[in-house]
Amino acid sequence: MWMSQLVSEFWKLFTLRLRPEEMPYSKYLLHFLLLIVFVEKNFANFWFIRIMQNFASVEAQSRMQHFTLFSSILSVTISLGFMFGAISTLLYFWRMSNRAIQIFTSMLALELIITSLFILWVACFAIMPINLVQTEFISLVLILTFILLLYWQFMVYIHIFANAFSVTLLEAGIIAFSYMLLQHNVSEIILTSLS
Repeated sequence: MWMSQLVSEFWKLFTLRLRPEEMPYSKYLLHFLLLIVFVEKNFANFWFIRIMQNFASVEAQSRMQHFTLFSSILSVTISLGFMFGAISTLLYFWRMSNRAIQIFTSMLALELIITSLFILWVACFAIMPINLVQTEFISLVLILTFILLLYWQFMVYIHIFANAFSVTLLEAGIIAFSYMLLQHNVSEIILTSLS
């Protein structure tokens, strides 16, 4: 499968036009995506911390100084491990382990797109002036964009879980909400303990 076709498939998933079971079944693709997402998330974490140091208080800046590349690698590894563990548990619970490769590929494709959009979002902070008070409108737009990004990620998770596990949208929403909440809490605990 050519790279343009692959990106097209990922975009269709992101825009809710492709179900997880329609994703290509390939362990090589899964491993390739895992590597790309791992590198991309580390870059995003490390760059985000460096950019946010410009906006942080002195106390927060001193805590951010301790965030190293090793901290980022450990955080991303645990986050991706959590994703694989949570999805594996759900697949085992619903006795659908045969769908693992395609669901993992779907989740990593979503992570790839969301992280790419997050990097663009961070780039907006990089070009903003340091005094956020003067740029209240731009700050508001960036905050609303981040909230919209999280909301769309939630919607795509619902789409993936509803189609992957053959559950209702309400059940998929509860699973997606629980998954996102746990994932963000685990990430927050890791980042706090490493800083």
